[in-house]
Amino acid sequence: LLIVKAAVKLAGVLWKGGHFDLRILTVVQLPIMLLSLVITLAALTRRPFADLVMVGLLLLLIFCDVGYVCYLNSFYSDPGSLLFLLLMTSLTLFLILQEPQGIARGLILCALSLVMLLFVMAKAMNILLGGPLALLLWRLGAVGQGPPLRRWLRASVAPVLLVACCGLYLTKGLHPEIKRTNLYHHMFGELLPSSADPSADLQAFGLPASYASLSGTGWYTPGVPKKDPAF
Repeated sequence: LLIVKAAVKLAGVLWKGGHFDLRILTVVQLPIMLLSLVITLAALTRRPFADLVMVGLLLLLIFCDVGYVCYLNSFYSDPGSLLFLLLMTSLTLFLILQEPQGIARGLILCALSLVMLLFVMAKAMNILLGGPLALLLWRLGAVGQGPPLRRWLRASVAPVLLVACCGLYLTKGLHPEIKRTNLYHHMFGELLPSSADPSADLQAFGLPASYASLSGTGWYTPGVPKKDPAF
């Protein structure tokens, strides 16, 4: 949603009269992907030159394929997952392979924490990865000089915040419309069309059997009684 809102703001500056060119989403999202690729290559500068060339070619082959970049011209939530996962991976590689110290390491860890937060909140299903990512963030943050206990305690701040944000987002952050849309699609788009007895399954969920006529429809299908309070 942050990316989409930024694209809408930019479109409002470039075009008057409410016109929105879908490709403006790529203008906002492509720099994130390019930054990720640059960081990945920068992380490999200590490796043999052949490794750098091979990884560079693979990055072009995989991430510049139309099957990947076409999502950048869409309102799907997948681009957020793909882009922030890529950026998260590149920052992690940089920390491990380049081993920055001092302020530089702290800044990169802060950036990684923010990117992890953006990734787990890009899609509701990503929240399940909050725990493993918090452990990874804690491990990366604990590297350095000084007493082990102090390093471990200091490194636990960002992971605890990440897990807390995941819990808060799971309980309070999802927009009610998104919840209703997902629930509707699960019930009427997936469960009922594959049911041998839709009326009986509806009654098992405590719903009227008359809703069987909605089987195979989506939340945005014309005629769906979503404004009916009883529904």
